[in-house]
Amino acid sequence: MNLEKERAEITYRKVGDVYLPEFQEDDEELIMEETVGKYGMRRARFLYEEKGATYSSMNLKGTLLPHLKEVNQTAEEMRENLIRKQAEDLGLSEKMKNEDPIKWANQMLQITMEVESTIERNLITI
Repeated sequence: MNLEKERAEITYRKVGDVYLPEFQEDDEELIMEETVGKYGMRRARFLYEEKGATYSSMNLKGTLLPHLKEVNQTAEEMRENLIRKQAEDLGLSEKMKNEDPIKWANQMLQITMEVESTIERNLITI
């Protein structure tokens, strides 16, 4: 059985003496998300939509990408720490997870939603 990999057509455009791949908008967003992460993308969207001058200035100075990466890293650390702390405060343990998984999952979901909201208020939209 001969399996052939499906290959996407990549088109290039010539810029000076160099050929650059032309990405579709979806490709650019995927590449950006892989580079700066979920929270970096949220921050970029907020800056672009709500603080256009800041977004443009940072982009031109070359500080936008490092800023977005830093926001993502800070948010990931904040998320992990807050979820762990709140779960401990509520007594959500492995024992509870095994004994009453539905209750454990509901409480963890509630904690996660609260933490996401906190991150949005304190890191993304400031």
